[in-house]
Amino acid sequence: MEKQLGKCENEILYLNNLIEKFESREKSNREELANLQLKLKKSNTIYEKREKYILFQESKILELQEVIYKLKERIHIMAQPSPQRRRSQRYSDPPIQPPNSNEHKELIHDIQVKCRSIDESLQGKNPVFDTPDIAEKLTAITNLADRLSAIVDGIYSY
Repeated sequence: MEKQLGKCENEILYLNNLIEKFESREKSNREELANLQLKLKKSNTIYEKREKYILFQESKILELQEVIYKLKERIHIMAQPSPQRRRSQRYSDPPIQPPNSNEHKELIHDIQVKCRSIDESLQGKNPVFDTPDIAEKLTAITNLADRLSAIVDGIYSY
């Protein structure tokens, strides 16, 4: 009986040690779970902030695309002379200066470069330009377009 009692006591000690290990493991698992839940909350907060930022940037891009579209529309309208202006130029203005060779290509290239510069400025790729610079470029584009128009009118009015 004493042997059996000794075996039972040893088994009880073994089981108690096993229970303590499991309890210790359970405690560390609970702490790890709490840490992981905290990290998940932080990650979700960061995710929400970044999602809001992305939505904000997308709205800014849409606004800028609308501005670019309107500016391109204005440039297109400004580049086309009105019939009334063409008629008044024919009779009241002195004859146009004959174009240099390939001047029309240079004018078109200059217009494209200025439009690209405005487009990049509005998209934020070239933050050096501000509103007066853009207005100056639009004026230059208008002048270049007027010169192209004058060349075309001069060629076709003969």
